Amino acid sequence: MISLIKYAPYILTILIISGALGASEVRAVPPRTEKSQTALFNTYDRNKDGKITLQEFLDLNDCRTQSCRDYLTKTFRKMDLNSDGAITLEEYLAPVRRKGKN
Repeated sequence: MISLIKYAPYILTILIISGALGASEVRAVPPRTEKSQTALFNTYDRNKDGKITLQEFLDLNDCRTQSCRDYLTKTFRKMDLNSDGAITLEEYLAPVRRKGKN
């Protein structure tokens, strides 16, 4: 049997973007941890070079509409803190680390 658990973050993202999940359902999702986000980063980093490119980010999310691609491109650019066209693990973990300090 194939384990789908590793795909859960992607499925959740798609459900949120599509509007299938509302705010009350999203609040029920377990909190993001550094460990879970590192595992997710490693999945996004398809070529294992230590960074996620926009193309890797878009490919893994399998967007089929322009509005989805636009949303993910905007999200990617926000996460690319130094604007070098790639997201490193440190940049990817920044929101989780900021939340942990609050």
